[in-house]
Amino acid sequence: MKFDQASFSGLGPRTANQDRILPPIIAGNGAMVAAIADGVGGASGGGEAAEIAIRCSAEFSGDSADFQKLFSDIVAELQRVSSHQPQLSKMATTLSLVTIQNFKVEIGHVGDTRIYHIRGPGLKNLTQDQTEVEELRRRGILSDYQARRYHRRNVLTSALSPKGEYEIYQFTTNILPGDRLLFLTDGVYEKVLRGGVLNLSLENETIGKFVEALETVVIGSHPQDNFSALGIEIR
Repeated sequence: MKFDQASFSGLGPRTANQDRILPPIIAGNGAMVAAIADGVGGASGGGEAAEIAIRCSAEFSGDSADFQKLFSDIVAELQRVSSHQPQLSKMATTLSLVTIQNFKVEIGHVGDTRIYHIRGPGLKNLTQDQTEVEELRRRGILSDYQARRYHRRNVLTSALSPKGEYEIYQFTTNILPGDRLLFLTDGVYEKVLRGGVLNLSLENETIGKFVEALETVVIGSHPQDNFSALGIEIR
């Protein structure tokens, strides 16, 4: 399977970038693997946690049956590192990872990074935000209008940390030549809504130009956080 890819990652107003990207690689079983991690702010070690998640992901077998083991191994490594560096005891990160083989996409996801599947004029979110606001919206406690203005929008309900408390969201779908997968950290999708993302995709014939245009819009919107994206187009 052939593909093109493009990505960007920026600081925004922060002093350090805690986002990490794993561009597409070929795993031992022949599957393509790609991932993005967003280190959790508010405590030291977000960048280190994201780095560990991506490093472990780069060694992933590519077999979706091993998703549970991958995430468990990441937590074990976070625990090992924090045991030697107590200042990192509260470090945490999101992780959204895909494998693609024989035009089948399998997703393992913890946190609030999003993976969009774009096919022509259609866009589908393949992940669920594991956040307090999304949980309240799904339970009908908050309307969509209220959710957009909820003051704890960025509070995660699941993340990878030394505590070892997380929930993996898994999803499987098929992909076709010409389809695009777009990984976005919250620093991007809070500035560019789904309709805006889709319009940019329709306006740009290559994944490189699409991702470049997306970066330009994000920067022009004055992001309030680190902002990262990874785009993959199947050929």
